[in-house]
Amino acid sequence: MTEVKKCEPTREKLTDFVVVRSPMVTLLMCVFAFGCTFIIYGNMILDNTMLPDPDVEVGWNEIFDNLNDLNYCLDNKNSELTPAALEKHSEEYHIVSLTSRVEYLPQENYYDGAYHNDSDSYPTSYAFTLKPTDIGILPLEQPKNSKDEKTNFEYKKDMTIFVTMQISKRYDSKQKCQATKIPNRYGPGFDEEWSCDADDKLYACYSFYFHKKLYEHTIDLVHAQIPKVRINDVEDDSTLDSSYECPKISSDVKNVGQANYQDLTVGASPCHSRLYFHSKHSKDNGLVKMLDQETRKMIQQRLFWFGMVFIGICSICAIFGAFRGSVNAIHLFNRNSERRLQSSFIERESTESQRLAEY
Repeated sequence: MTEVKKCEPTREKLTDFVVVRSPMVTLLMCVFAFGCTFIIYGNMILDNTMLPDPDVEVGWNEIFDNLNDLNYCLDNKNSELTPAALEKHSEEYHIVSLTSRVEYLPQENYYDGAYHNDSDSYPTSYAFTLKPTDIGILPLEQPKNSKDEKTNFEYKKDMTIFVTMQISKRYDSKQKCQATKIPNRYGPGFDEEWSCDADDKLYACYSFYFHKKLYEHTIDLVHAQIPKVRINDVEDDSTLDSSYECPKISSDVKNVGQANYQDLTVGASPCHSRLYFHSKHSKDNGLVKMLDQETRKMIQQRLFWFGMVFIGICSICAIFGAFRGSVNAIHLFNRNSERRLQSSFIERESTESQRLAEY
């Protein structure tokens, strides 16, 4: 009968290290995988030019998104925010001028409103005011992680942002208004009920006047991306769907109308012009600040060295295992060797005893 030998440990250093310390080896394999992942991820970041800057939480896309929800009524009364009046305080304000698609919203009974009957008296330039909380620059309540003192935060929150805008064209009701004939309850004839469609085939140049104490101490505004391409004179689809830098209202313009905010969702009666507008901005990648090459290089280098540290830890453990092996396995090997020598000595003694007994 062939003797079946049990599997016994040997003096193979690295093999013993792996077999005896399998949980630790599993952990080291995970650490090695993390190290490789960091290095690969860092190289991907370095090559990707479309990574948004995480330091900018509120950019111009978010500002215009909040402005989309605000409806303003057109009023031909002259505003006090004329270019000449704003120019007197130009040193106190930081001006940002950007284009955005806008939409005219004619209300019920537009045909009876002042704009339809006398649209020539309405200018194409308007002015209104905002608060930082209206467009999401500052929250209503001070965040717990805010670095501003409460008095400074409240001071910035109460600041007024002046906005002037130049609309590319007036509202034209031709081919946008339809008459519906309704039977007259008091006779055989019909009454006409007019309804007009909205018009969003136009854009406006918004000029935001931020007080420098607000602008320079609001990180999101300072880091917000502003396109470096100025608007073309020709209106096309790219002008409507993309934002460009644009010139503010010229000081020669004397007639600047008022734009009065009104919440149309609460059932308020329309203003006398019966015509509203609001921005209709869609996300523009040109307004998203991306990480620059230098920042991406810095991130890649940090991830590379983090990955190399993890891989170095695994390499040190592998070298340790190659030279030291498993102490427990070595002791077990030596103990089994001593047992085999002792058992062979006992077998020889018993064999000699049997031979002497036979004689």
